[in-house]
Amino acid sequence: MSDDKGCIYTVVLHAEAGRYCVTIPEIGLTWGTTAEAALAMAAKLIDTQYRVSANVPEPRSFAEVTAPAGDTKISLQVGGPVEQRPTSKKRSPWWRRLSRLGKRRLAISSKDE
Repeated sequence: MSDDKGCIYTVVLHAEAGRYCVTIPEIGLTWGTTAEAALAMAAKLIDTQYRVSANVPEPRSFAEVTAPAGDTKISLQVGGPVEQRPTSKKRSPWWRRLSRLGKRRLAISSKDE
């Protein structure tokens, strides 16, 4: 289940004591106050395992992972290419002048107080 887009891991999510726990087979557990936070932490844990250790277990297929009654199995994509943020455009000279003017006004008004 590994390709150029990363790996797809099947994890088990369940609520416990007001928090959410994600079990990653053969890797470990993560916790979060919301399901999204717990899944994000699971993705970070798997990604860290890949970067740090050469002995990372292969992802299991969805059918291979068993979840107790009431728990939820989720496929989680980890790794892959990092999206580049668009570079900011250079601001035009009129924008810089407007920004400087605002800073001057702010400095003048703060001196008055």
